[in-house]
Amino acid sequence: MNESRLSRFRKWFANTFVFFGPGLLLAITAAGEAGITEAIEIGAHYGLALLLVVIITLLFKYAFTNGIARYTLATGHTIFDALNKLPGPKNWGPILVIVSYCLEMFAIGAMVLFAATFLDYLIPGVFSIFLLSITILVAALSLLRTHIFHKFEKIMAVIVLVMGVSMIIVLSTFPFNFEMITSGLIPNIPKGSETAILAILGVVGSGLNLMLYSVWLKEKSDKAEVEGGGCYVKNEAFFKRFVKSVNLDIALGFAIVALVTFGFMCLGYAGFAVSFMPHGAELNLDILITQVLYLFSSIPYGTYFFLLFVAIIFFGSVVIGIDARAKALTRVVVSMRSDAGKEKIKSSRIYQLFIWLFVVIIFLSILIGEPMAIIRTSAVICALLFGVFGFILIYLNTRLPDYARASRLWMLAIGIGSVLSVYVALLIEGSFLEFGLPLFESVLVCSVVFYIFCRTKTFERMASGKSNIVDKFWVIFIFGIISIYGTYSGITVAGEYGGYILNFRDLGAICNTFMEG
Repeated sequence: MNESRLSRFRKWFANTFVFFGPGLLLAITAAGEAGITEAIEIGAHYGLALLLVVIITLLFKYAFTNGIARYTLATGHTIFDALNKLPGPKNWGPILVIVSYCLEMFAIGAMVLFAATFLDYLIPGVFSIFLLSITILVAALSLLRTHIFHKFEKIMAVIVLVMGVSMIIVLSTFPFNFEMITSGLIPNIPKGSETAILAILGVVGSGLNLMLYSVWLKEKSDKAEVEGGGCYVKNEAFFKRFVKSVNLDIALGFAIVALVTFGFMCLGYAGFAVSFMPHGAELNLDILITQVLYLFSSIPYGTYFFLLFVAIIFFGSVVIGIDARAKALTRVVVSMRSDAGKEKIKSSRIYQLFIWLFVVIIFLSILIGEPMAIIRTSAVICALLFGVFGFILIYLNTRLPDYARASRLWMLAIGIGSVLSVYVALLIEGSFLEFGLPLFESVLVCSVVFYIFCRTKTFERMASGKSNIVDKFWVIFIFGIISIYGTYSGITVAGEYGGYILNFRDLGAICNTFMEG
């Protein structure tokens, strides 16, 4: 009787959670990467003051991944296939993702340096960091020629979970109070934390490799269709049958990311506390490692296991990161050539081309030799690109069938996350706040006026070449006012010989000439 119940439970679980697993593993391993590269340092500098930013980031990335999943389930295509169909300049979407993933290779190179540094602490004085980095890169390339590396996701997931338990043991000896935790939920931006916030937006919960979830989901849905004897047709019934399983997979993954990231932030805070260094003091990789090792020394052989586990996590991230991005970009290039009607090239050749391109970029990153600075810079760029791809998802959502479209709550989450990513990225550039934002507001006013004008009969007659003297008068009058407004709303910039003025007064004249032409 018990076996029968167990059998029924397994059957129910298999039918209900068809897509459960790999997405969860991806999130768990991402938690380890983000925790080690960013969360520890952020906790050391700001304590738990940025906890609310972490929560908002994870909500945004959950919505981001959910949007990708809904598109793939509803259309049977990956998000990379959709990039060729975006309005605007030809192939701008595919080119953007190619550039994005190539830039992310600098962060992968930083992970190689991280792995080498932790190995150097494990076996001190045997090899230089540079030689260890090159050895790790060669080992990663060798492993990519086999199919064994796919097991690294499970290995890394187990390691992150073991590290999570170890962190709980370590942090249990450090006094954290409820008030300290709740203070991090109060909206607050500590002075000088803008770059740290961008790092959180770019790294916590994984980066743009979340888009790779779409590739896995398509493979899984195709497999489900085959195993179902072809009875699963990608329609409304298919979507509603499996979307809950996908959402649960994503939700559980990000819940674990939240817990692990919180643990690493506490670890960074505790490390600074035991070292008696003031928060906000300069922090480099050696200081960071030393503080964390001191905390883990309370566990028998804790320092050795921590160093080994972190090295394995980063090595696995390098292997999986190179392979997944190369496969995704291969798919993008094949799709671009197919749409352009060009001769087909073997996917394996394109894949190998991207592998070697990535190797060159990683090698350059190793030569730079500043892993923390590289990770931070890559996170900033990634956060900005996340905002762009968030708007792309909003557009793609409007192209889905009614049953697959997101709720208003999803639109709100993805919209706020995208705007926040772009805004904080621009916030880093102080001149944007001083000059760019006021100028942007003035141009926005003119854009609204121009939009309203485009809805008038006068515009229709001008566009069709059937305008009269009255229409021309209104065109000259309206765009003349815009030129005057552009002059008086200009911004004076101090400089030599009295400075200069930033304005857009020529915009009205250009529009007027265009309409007259």
